[in-house]
Amino acid sequence: MQPIYNRIFVEVLEDKKTKQAGIIIQLEQEPLFRHGRVLAVGDGVYQMGTRIKMDVEVGDIIVFPRGGAAFATEYDAAGNPTKMLLADNEVWAKDPDYLNDAEEEKE
Repeated sequence: MQPIYNRIFVEVLEDKKTKQAGIIIQLEQEPLFRHGRVLAVGDGVYQMGTRIKMDVEVGDIIVFPRGGAAFATEYDAAGNPTKMLLADNEVWAKDPDYLNDAEEEKE
């Protein structure tokens, strides 16, 4: 899928639920945000004839709100979204250390 304008196609990453020693933590309340890996990015939007470049690139790990206006395009067997289409203003932050932190927690 190739998004247009200010849209971003994201693979939803699983929430970190495992602590050191492999103990699975039951989350009492789901976090307000999700992490995702950017799979594709639109060209951006134009204002007064000038293209405004997107702040994210393919491969970035981003943080975005759970729920919101994001459109899920694929689901797993349990009904959880695995791929989503977001607008650029729905991205809260980049988190390049997210995957490294997850690997460190497993060790």
